[in-house]
Amino acid sequence: MAHESLPQFDRWLAAALKQYPQFGRRDRRAYSEILFAAVRFAYLAAFLDAAGRQAADEAALDAAVEEFSRTCGSPAAAAEAIRRLPAELVLQVAGYRYTRETSGEWPLPAAAAGELGHRSERLLEALERRQAGTPSLAVRLLWQGIPLDFAGPLAGRAGRSGWTAAQLDAFLAAQARKPPLWLRLNHPERREEVVQELEAHGLEVEASGLALRVTGERGIYELPAYRSGAFEIQDWASQQIGGAVEARPGELVWDACAGGGGKSVQLAAALANRGALYASDIRTYKLSEVRRRTARAGFHNVRTLGWEGGEPPAFSREVESRRGFHWVLVDAPCSSTGTWRRNPDARFRVSEAGLQELTTLQLRLLANAAKAVRAGGRLVYSTCSWLVEENEAVVERFLADHQHFRLQRMGLHGCPQVDADIMFSAVLLRRS
Repeated sequence: MAHESLPQFDRWLAAALKQYPQFGRRDRRAYSEILFAAVRFAYLAAFLDAAGRQAADEAALDAAVEEFSRTCGSPAAAAEAIRRLPAELVLQVAGYRYTRETSGEWPLPAAAAGELGHRSERLLEALERRQAGTPSLAVRLLWQGIPLDFAGPLAGRAGRSGWTAAQLDAFLAAQARKPPLWLRLNHPERREEVVQELEAHGLEVEASGLALRVTGERGIYELPAYRSGAFEIQDWASQQIGGAVEARPGELVWDACAGGGGKSVQLAAALANRGALYASDIRTYKLSEVRRRTARAGFHNVRTLGWEGGEPPAFSREVESRRGFHWVLVDAPCSSTGTWRRNPDARFRVSEAGLQELTTLQLRLLANAAKAVRAGGRLVYSTCSWLVEENEAVVERFLADHQHFRLQRMGLHGCPQVDADIMFSAVLLRRS
């Protein structure tokens, strides 16, 4: 993807905070809130900066938005404009927007960043008033700090998914806030134990099937239930991908792009130590994390191996004797547009050339992994993207070239219907 020089923000922040061990939990939370808000609303600050240089006022707001769309509509142009901004302006705008999106107090003292200039404040107020009416999509994107070139793809997504105007508004509004922490039970029989332990730890818990929505400021890594593998941290939308693989004990499953193993643990739980789960990734160092997490949860029928996306790797004789896998999951590399709420910097990493490379890769991974599906088995394709280009379009291209597969179902999971990330899945049946 473009902008490789920009580090992934959450990882950068975690590494940066490690350099200051004197910061306590409260300090780290405050810095995190400030900096994530700054990333979310930096594009809005770039618009105010540009409009201010043009001496734009409320009467010229629409013209200023149109001009900004021409000069700074793309994620690449947005990233460059943000690099040139005074830090004070970004923090001022972030504070203004933060106080309107949360019930909490902006953690940064006003004196630390100064006050917004009169013209910028007037334009912000004008944009805010527009939100109460029927603003254009461009104005709604600006208010949420989203590059204006996403207007077309978002309209396409709304049309493809049948989103109402209210659902599109809900999607946009959600981008200003991080979703809650979601957990998934590895052992349903331990639900009561887990919930009691979380609540005794000062956390609020809301159950939705095997998913637990948790709110509160306390950490969970030190809890005995976590250390014993009773649950995993996994967003609700991600859990729906593992759920789309309806594996049963005794079956063979291949998690082709396993990454750190979140879905691998979920698939292993479904198999209940019967059958076998193969987990692979091009980044073989990630597979040690898969082994660690599945072992912690008490699942021991997991095999790991490297796969670079070409011909399927050499599996064991049990796969050959059963003529392939019952289920193959391809959770493909993607633009990560579905994770903007947790990683707002991802909205500046998308480019046309990068998307073309990704969709080519996605189709290749899907086609090669499909060779390992047995007759009557199923291939599940997923991404953490809402872009039609990476999802339905890839599936349709695959089906056009692989007519022995038939689409059973496909669609998005999560936001705006559920307070979570967004993921896409498609389930394909191999007929022969």
